[in-house]
Amino acid sequence: MSFPYAKKSRKPDIHVKYRDTSELYVECYHYSKWWWVEHLVEEVLSAMDRNLRIERVHNVAYENNPFGDSDEAVIKVLAKLRKYLAPDRLADLRRQASEETPVEVCEIGDFNVLLYGCGAYSARSNRHGEPINSWPVFRNEILKEKKCKNDLQNHRPNLLMVNCLGIDFQASLNDSSEVSCLPRSIDEVWFCTCGINDKIENCRRLVVPNPSC
Repeated sequence: MSFPYAKKSRKPDIHVKYRDTSELYVECYHYSKWWWVEHLVEEVLSAMDRNLRIERVHNVAYENNPFGDSDEAVIKVLAKLRKYLAPDRLADLRRQASEETPVEVCEIGDFNVLLYGCGAYSARSNRHGEPINSWPVFRNEILKEKKCKNDLQNHRPNLLMVNCLGIDFQASLNDSSEVSCLPRSIDEVWFCTCGINDKIENCRRLVVPNPSC
C-alpha cells in the first residue's frame, strides 16, 4: 500500500498492490470536515463549564458556518466565545440557568451556544432537516465533488470511500438511500460513519457498486 497523492501528480489518495499483481486505487473524502472543529470547540467549552453545549439544526445547508475550513475561522470563534464567557459573564449565566434552563449564551453564525443548569426547563424549537430528503442532496454533492478529481477515470479499479460523520448519516440510511447511478469515473463507493479510532468493517456503511449506467 502506498500514498501517492501530491498536488502535481493527480492520483487517488491510496494505491493498493496485491500479491497476485492486481491493484486498487482508493480516493478518500470527508463530507463535513468542519464537524471535527465543532467538537474541538465543544471540548474547549467543556473546560469552562461542562454544561455548555453547541446547538445547530441538523441535515440542512448552512449559510453562515462559523467553523469554515481555516484556522482563522476557528480563532475568530474562540475569540467571540472568550468575550461572552468571561468569568463574571459566565457566573451571571449560571445564575440564570439555575432559574430557567437552557440559557442562550450567544450566536456564532448559524449555531447557538447554550448553558444548561438546574432551573426549570424551557423547551426550545426542535428544528431539523428531514434525513430522507437531505441524504440524496448530500450524496449527489459528494459524487459531484469527486467524479473529476485525481484522475479517477484513468486509475482503475477504484473505490471512493466517504466518511459521512456530521450529516446524520445514521438516520439517513434507509430504503430510500439507494444510489441508482454513479459517475462513470467511479467504480464503487463506500458511504460510512467512522470515528478516528474505528475500523471500517465495524462501522455502518452503504456499499454502492457502479451499475455502468
